[in-house]
Amino acid sequence: MRSDLYTKTILTFIAAMLAILALIPILIPVPAQAHGGSLDLYIEPGYTALRKPDGTAQLVGKVVINRRNTQPPFSQPMFLGKFEFSKVKQ
Repeated sequence: MRSDLYTKTILTFIAAMLAILALIPILIPVPAQAHGGSLDLYIEPGYTALRKPDGTAQLVGKVVINRRNTQPPFSQPMFLGKFEFSKVKQ
């Protein structure tokens, strides 16, 4: 008789703990975060025309900025072409 009471008590305790574990997310929901809680990336709103560095393709996409980098950004110079200013009408 005593082992039966012990078994019922333990099973009741286990059922109560499982019920609490199941109800906590319902009663206190955790907000969803698309970036995983890390603020290292900034996703610019809207879409921007993006071009491949070699100039072979252009498409519309999102700009993502890595804010973990502590060094200032820099750009490489690119050749735009020769201009003959002598042929420009004044």
